[in-house]
Amino acid sequence: MALEDGAQLRDALARALADESLALLYWIDLRQGTTRGGWVDPQGRPVPEPTPTPGRSVRIVEENGARVAAILHDAALDAQPDLLEAVTAAARLTIRSDRLQAELRSEVAYINTVTDTAPSLLSSIDTDGRIRDVNAAAARAAGYDSREEVVGRFYWDLFIDPAERPAVIKRFAALAPDYPPGEYENAFVDARGEQRVVFWNTAPLRDENGVVYAIVSGGIDITERRKRELELERERDVQSTVFEAMPSIMVVLARDGTIRDRDADNPSVGANLAFRTKLKWDDDYLVGRPLLDLVVEDDDGRAARAITAAAEGRRSEQVESDLRCADGGVRSFAWSAIPIADVTDRMDRLVLVCGADITERLRLESEKERERAFLYAIANNAPSLLCLIDADGRLIENGANIAFETTLGYEPADIGGQLFWEVFVVADEAVDARSVIEGVVAGADPAEHDHTWVTRAGMPLSVAWTCTPLPAIDERPLFLITGVDITERKRIAEDLRASRARLVRAEELARRALERNLHDGAQQRLVALSVSLRLVEARIGNEPEAAHELLVSAQVELAHALEELRELARGIHPAVLTDRGLKAALEALAARSPLPVEIETSGERLAADVEAAAYYVVAESLTNVAKYARASSAQVRVRQDGGKLVVCVSDDGVGGADPAAGSGLRGLVDRVAVLDGTLAIESERGRGTTIRAEIPLPE
Repeated sequence: MALEDGAQLRDALARALADESLALLYWIDLRQGTTRGGWVDPQGRPVPEPTPTPGRSVRIVEENGARVAAILHDAALDAQPDLLEAVTAAARLTIRSDRLQAELRSEVAYINTVTDTAPSLLSSIDTDGRIRDVNAAAARAAGYDSREEVVGRFYWDLFIDPAERPAVIKRFAALAPDYPPGEYENAFVDARGEQRVVFWNTAPLRDENGVVYAIVSGGIDITERRKRELELERERDVQSTVFEAMPSIMVVLARDGTIRDRDADNPSVGANLAFRTKLKWDDDYLVGRPLLDLVVEDDDGRAARAITAAAEGRRSEQVESDLRCADGGVRSFAWSAIPIADVTDRMDRLVLVCGADITERLRLESEKERERAFLYAIANNAPSLLCLIDADGRLIENGANIAFETTLGYEPADIGGQLFWEVFVVADEAVDARSVIEGVVAGADPAEHDHTWVTRAGMPLSVAWTCTPLPAIDERPLFLITGVDITERKRIAEDLRASRARLVRAEELARRALERNLHDGAQQRLVALSVSLRLVEARIGNEPEAAHELLVSAQVELAHALEELRELARGIHPAVLTDRGLKAALEALAARSPLPVEIETSGERLAADVEAAAYYVVAESLTNVAKYARASSAQVRVRQDGGKLVVCVSDDGVGGADPAAGSGLRGLVDRVAVLDGTLAIESERGRGTTIRAEIPLPE
């Protein structure tokens, strides 16, 4: 059976048998290494398994016991077995070639399907640079919807940025004729105007003679990956900047607690600027060194436990540590350890130590603590009465100083929570004290007030006090009450007023006594003398003897008047004191005393007012001794001691002298007080009396 000019066997058989329905199918066996199995037509298209139908039969063609093809023919041929066998034998001559071609077409169809559905970019390029074929992904990457829009165009017109095309064309020409395999990455703008980045691999295709006739180029669109890489790079730059710029210290440790480097390619220490600046150590010293080597002391092991916890994947508690600096100093840090992932190529768990420099805070706290201790010591040792109250007027816990507690007779535990005006102010003045405090709480200006406070034992005290708002210490507004016990000051002021009154009364009595003495004594004698002199004047002419007698009598009266005037003057201020000083005046007093008086003093002259005060202290004391003491002797000692004149008058009498019983001793107290001096009296019954006066000496 002759085959016409390359016509297919099927066509020749069909014409020979006058049966156009003759069909030939091929079996693709997976066991033969192909990627697909099953029945295909001569064009390689999959078809259903051939089965007989009315008017048509199926003849399976086998080779070496395996089916390789199927002949679909007219059922009339079944009646001619010899002819059917001849047709089958003739078919075997070319069936292998057709089957192989069918397998190839099937593979090509499969590959086309795979390449069109693959995400990779595939293209075949002629040696002149024109595109022979591309898959769908490559067409889309170029910005087109179909491969027909791409095939036949120059590769660089589609996939190379215009600015780079001349250089690419030159390199492509330089690769001829071998076009060795290579890889490269390039960015370009596709036909839709979108920026793309593709990583390419190229390889040559050779014919049976080894001549390159095309270049296959496979690419991966890494546009999104590159964007992500750029974003990650920017993010890493931001994180690195933040890491460096953070004022808190940050240092990365390995799981064993040693200080890490930045990464495998960067031996710089994995610590931020704050850590490096504050501690001043070189990178070479820090990298690979345990952080605990920098800790001054870790007696309780908290620092070591914190690092271990983070190495095991847990966040540590906060730790306070002192770290050694390169300059020999020490800085304090509050820090914690956090587990983090290693982003370098070593892929290990790391420990991030981050914290704050609390050196200055601790210094300020220490200063504040010393300041508090200092103020606490001052407050507790101050003589003023101090207590703290809240806005309701209640004393706070431990809110009173020692002077407040001891003066008012309270224990520290009994102070807190008591209303100030109810407990520490007498009932009659409590309302007034409350209004003062409430006014200050409402914003009134502090002012001094005088109220009667009461001790725990019920003793009243006169206190000058002030309520002052304090700067905020905690969430409570607090107020400081400052008081001064002025009970003694009031008593002294009252005594001073009484003393002044006594001085006024004494001056009035002295003036009246002087007037009376002058009127009853010297004045009467001078009046009588005036009368006698007028009589002498009347009789001197005719009764000279009588006039002489009157003159003699007048002379006697004048002498008596002069004596009385001297006595009056001596009572006011003795002349001997003015003329000869304190020693002579005291000796004159002793000479007139009715009992023996021992005088011990120097002859040094002093200020007139000091000498007068000392003289009258001795004079009044000796007068009292003579009147009341029933003593056998007295001693007077006057000496200078530390800028003061000390006057002591003592006797061996019965004692029991009481300044309140008479005006004489009170007058001495007043006279000495005028010169800022003091007078003390010791007079135990049966042991005599000692009067001691101390009078400041003027400069």
